[in-house]
Amino acid sequence: MSHIDTTLLEQYVSMLGPNGLRESMTTFNELMPSYMDELKTMVAAKDSSATRRQAHKMKGACRSLGFVRLALAMEYIEKDAWHWQGVESLLMSWPTEMSQDIKTATEWLDKNSPDQA
Repeated sequence: MSHIDTTLLEQYVSMLGPNGLRESMTTFNELMPSYMDELKTMVAAKDSSATRRQAHKMKGACRSLGFVRLALAMEYIEKDAWHWQGVESLLMSWPTEMSQDIKTATEWLDKNSPDQA
C-alpha cells in the first residue's frame, strides 16, 4: 500500500463517496495514456523544457488521487538532473506501475466500501 496514499483516498470517499472516487480514477485511467503519449513525443524530440512541463502535469494528476509512486517518477523527470536514456527507461516501466497502482487503489476502495462495489 505504500505506493498509494490511502489517507487521501479515505478523504475522497468521505467527500465524494465511493462512486465519486471510482469516477475520478476512471477519468485518470482514461487520460493518462494520452498524457504519456505526449510525454514520449517530447522525450523523442529531446525537448527537456516541454518534457519537464508535461511531467509536472502528470505528477499533479497522480498526486491528486494518491498515486505516490507514479507522482515521484514524474517529479524526478520534472525536477532532477537526468539523462535521456534514464527517462526513456523510466517511461517503459511507468505504464505497468500505473496499472498495478490503479488495481491496488481499486482493490482498496472495494475493500473499504463493499456496499458500494
